[in-house]
Amino acid sequence: MLVGALIWPSFAIADLLTLDTFGRQVPASGILGPRFFFAGVGALACVWLYRRKTLSLRAMVIMDQALYTQANLWIGVMGLQLDGLRSPYLVGACLVLSARMFTLPFHWSRALALNVLPAAAAPVTCLVGVALSPGLRWQLTDPDSLALFALTIAYLAGTAIIMSAGSHLIHDLRSQLSAERDIGKYRLRHRLGMGGMGEVWAAWHSRLKRDVALKILRPGHRDDVASTRFEREVQATSELAHPNTVRVFDFGTTEDGLLYYAMELLQGEDLGALITREGVLPPARAVYLVSQAARALSEAHARGIVHRDVKPENLFVTSAGGEGDFIKVLDFGIARVEREGGAEELRLTSNDAVVGSPQYMAPEAMRGGTATPRSDVYGLGCVLNLALTGRHPFQATSKAELFAAVLSDTEAPPVTRPDVSPALAAVVARALAKDPAARCANAEALSDALRAVPEASQWVPSRVAVGHAPQSGAPTGPPEGAARPGAASATDTQTSELPLERR
Repeated sequence: MLVGALIWPSFAIADLLTLDTFGRQVPASGILGPRFFFAGVGALACVWLYRRKTLSLRAMVIMDQALYTQANLWIGVMGLQLDGLRSPYLVGACLVLSARMFTLPFHWSRALALNVLPAAAAPVTCLVGVALSPGLRWQLTDPDSLALFALTIAYLAGTAIIMSAGSHLIHDLRSQLSAERDIGKYRLRHRLGMGGMGEVWAAWHSRLKRDVALKILRPGHRDDVASTRFEREVQATSELAHPNTVRVFDFGTTEDGLLYYAMELLQGEDLGALITREGVLPPARAVYLVSQAARALSEAHARGIVHRDVKPENLFVTSAGGEGDFIKVLDFGIARVEREGGAEELRLTSNDAVVGSPQYMAPEAMRGGTATPRSDVYGLGCVLNLALTGRHPFQATSKAELFAAVLSDTEAPPVTRPDVSPALAAVVARALAKDPAARCANAEALSDALRAVPEASQWVPSRVAVGHAPQSGAPTGPPEGAARPGAASATDTQTSELPLERR
């Protein structure tokens, strides 16, 4: 629709040239009026489609029929203005029909049936107009006019048939691709997201009869470093057993060398989306959510694993056992495993590289230094500050300004909400300290500090139906009920000379 909305008004230049060449006494408004009216309709359709994001198949077919039929109807009106049945405009309806190959991926019989109305709109409109116009009615008995009109109809019919055959071919190709989208024991259902190196798909394990989230290393990134980082991610995640860490079920390689691993398919939304939707959270709820993430990272830190990319998008809010507001920590894609030694770390990350998301990155990590558990504590402090204030600790309009603010000696502004206790504000300030030594030593220490604030025991999570996430998500089950996109970590934060945000 976007392409069509741009192409359609561009033909106004051809309209003016046609009027000049034919030398008819036709007002330009008679041609340009319909042209720009439908251009506006197409633009509104684009805006509406963009805002809706998804449509049911029935709604898409109805909208497709209405728009293409209306486009050719206006072509019939424009043809009536310029020479009636002999008008060169009528053949332009073939161009409109040609785009339907991509919007009707159906069996040829259904595609042909759906092409009948748009194909007939232009000639029928023009024919009715000629019959009702005293000045053009003579064309109905003129052999030359009728021959040209018959040729136009033949062109339209041929285009409709060719487009239906093309739609059938695309339909078959899509069916074949869908049937062949198997990776190991998993049938891919739909893609949930794509990041720097990997893709995450909702998949179905036919033997276990369960949905999973399948993370795949994209073929274009299958080098030694990417493969090692991918294996490190699954190894780091799989050895963590804390209930607030996403669970890994399987890891493997296909016959053609495609790396993948399967993890639990979550339902709900990430903490960033929750804050965007609901605004600042009650202090007790913010403490409840971040404390869970701190406890999950406590296990990682005890095993020598530093997450290095703690941010709201990697803290997923779901449900467990009928209890809402349950946090799952995602995406250990750039985790640093301290016990593996510095030599191996240097081979995976260049000396001057900065990894992570800048708005949640500790100053020492932003300088290119070694990330430690205290760096993850800083990230959790940023998340807690966002949940309590609705903003990041340091406001900036560019990366350079953000770097300057984080690397300066000025501490983050304190949390001043009247319903936030001084003890909680002090915990946030300590977590955001510029000097790593002034922060909690690790996530366990931060968890202990949060447990001691007055808000720690004030939040009672809502009860939800077992197996369903609070507020959003679709039921799990066989492929017909796959979870909606966004229910699993889909990205890898890339390593580069400048930090990159989640794509």
